Amino acid sequence: MDSTRMTLGVTDPFTNAHEIHGRLGDLTDRLAQASATVQTLELYGHFALTRPLRLPRLHSLSVILDDEVTGPNVPSLDPRTVTCLLSGDLPAVTDIWLALRSYDGDPIRYRLPALFLAGAGVPVLARFEVDAAALADGEADRLRASPLSRRARLVIDPGR
Repeated sequence: MDSTRMTLGVTDPFTNAHEIHGRLGDLTDRLAQASATVQTLELYGHFALTRPLRLPRLHSLSVILDDEVTGPNVPSLDPRTVTCLLSGDLPAVTDIWLALRSYDGDPIRYRLPALFLAGAGVPVLARFEVDAAALADGEADRLRASPLSRRARLVIDPGR
């Protein structure tokens, strides 16, 4: 078992099919306990965070909420969870991919925390990818105009 990699929420199908993502619950304490070792964090499905975390060795963060082919598996994340995720102290993270779009018609659209847009907590972030369809109106423009955009490659997927 690789203690530097944590992957949660993937249900491997028994056939050649898409994944089904589930409900992971509150991951705050579990991630805090793994903070000393985890370098790659992959979260699939619905989860919650109740406070920002310090993950000093984390290099890569991926959040995939739903699968557009299998349809709605989980509801949108609570906006507070996204704020906690992006407001944490992630001094070694170089890559963040947030696929936050929910295919259940859920209207939640996210705002990115001002501290994150300023680059606070992510001093070496080199790449940030996010679904534009999951962002609140004007949020993609805020991201493009932010200090973070001057040092990180932004991939803003227009969605469908």
